[in-house]
Amino acid sequence: MNGVDIIVPIYNCESTVEKCIESVLEQTYKEYTLILVDDGSKDGSGKICRNYADKYENIVYYKQDNQGVSVARNRGLEIGNRDYIIFLDADDYLPNNSLNSYIENICELD
Repeated sequence: MNGVDIIVPIYNCESTVEKCIESVLEQTYKEYTLILVDDGSKDGSGKICRNYADKYENIVYYKQDNQGVSVARNRGLEIGNRDYIIFLDADDYLPNNSLNSYIENICELD
């Protein structure tokens, strides 16, 4: 079974990040690592992310000084080690069963 790294740059998004994380946790496909890269947030979004990472072993939280979204995504790539990658923004969410559909479609191409 193939795994997916879901990389989410985090920056001052405390009003949306919980919905984003919950949408990943609700997926039927469970072979994923959710990588939350805090790019120097000054609001409560870092605390929200840390709480989730403490509770779920497939969630990784990493904090860095503010360097921009591209650097945060690249840091997520360095942390991850799964077969496939999804980039998700903290104000986005995954519709139900998205990961399963994603993997099924990729496996059809192999």
